[in-house]
Amino acid sequence: MGTSKQQVNVKADWLSFTTEYTLGAPQGDYTRHSPEYTASWVAGLVRETVSDSFFAGEISLDAGRSPYQYRITDEKGITVFFNWLGTAPALVEITGRGCDLLIDEGVMNTVIDRWLDRISRFDVAVDILTDIDPREFAKEFNNPRITTTAEFVSESGTTCYIGSRKGDRYCRVYRYNEPNPRHDLLRIEFVAKRQTAKVYAEQWLANDPIVFAAAAGAVYEFQHPVWVFDEVEALPKGRLQEIARTLGNG
Repeated sequence: MGTSKQQVNVKADWLSFTTEYTLGAPQGDYTRHSPEYTASWVAGLVRETVSDSFFAGEISLDAGRSPYQYRITDEKGITVFFNWLGTAPALVEITGRGCDLLIDEGVMNTVIDRWLDRISRFDVAVDILTDIDPREFAKEFNNPRITTTAEFVSESGTTCYIGSRKGDRYCRVYRYNEPNPRHDLLRIEFVAKRQTAKVYAEQWLANDPIVFAAAAGAVYEFQHPVWVFDEVEALPKGRLQEIARTLGNG
């Protein structure tokens, strides 16, 4: 997590990856094992390679989503989808709450690095203390290659999307309404999926969080005055644009 002088916080806010193992009972030994056994095995894998804070209690086996037969969920912020007989690798999804737990434990970047080659989604959240409306911020981007935008207003707040949610990358800008405790923050989330997620994760590990955020914003060519970071002034000339090109081409 990074904190700017301008009351800006940057943090990893979603991480999805597939395991490098095909899960299920060992070949030829299916009769001894069960979905419950595999659920326990998957939970053990998470506790060993992510955090032993997850799945520390009783594990509940639920129906999954296609192409996965089953899922197990910990309310601390993680869900694992899997098939009993190993017809697909397991998918691990760590939400914002789960990422906060890993940040508090000081292992967020360790987990990202451990699963770097298997990452399928990676989100970075930027929280800015400001009263700017998301619609005002979102309209001030200057990348002509991005033509898809959307806006949603509800009782809970306002959300704007820059870029297609079906693509490999897009940006989400939103603010909650009162009485949500985060109503005083403007949040900008950079969402990267598939191969682009690995590129974003690599650059996250290689750079200061504030520098990463500035470079990710440069992909969209944000123009709003609130999108200014003093920290990038110390970078070598052209370095920010180099990172932005890497993120934009990932």
